[in-house]
Amino acid sequence: MVSEPELLNRASTLDSALSQGLYSNFCSEQAQTASPDLTILWNYLGAQFEAHPQSATLTLLGYPLEKLNASLDAIVGENVDQLAHDVSQLSTNGDISTEGLDNNVRFLSVGINCD
Repeated sequence: MVSEPELLNRASTLDSALSQGLYSNFCSEQAQTASPDLTILWNYLGAQFEAHPQSATLTLLGYPLEKLNASLDAIVGENVDQLAHDVSQLSTNGDISTEGLDNNVRFLSVGINCD
């Protein structure tokens, strides 16, 4: 029988997080009491359980998605979401139709068609 109260408490906390599916919250709690090196690890693990893990990971790396989108908007000169949508509409079967797409997407399609 285990008589170490802190071990029992930590096991109970982990069991509760696992049974309730609160993985990100558990990782955040662990990060608050961990050493600096382990804090980075716990924050990364917690980000993987977020609704949008890629965005959470970029934020941890110092590249918040909103800031990236603003930078891309400035470079591309138009709404990044619209451009991403236009690119996603391109065919991948080698028969790319650019009818109805703006000039930036037409330019991108030329590179795709040069296999």
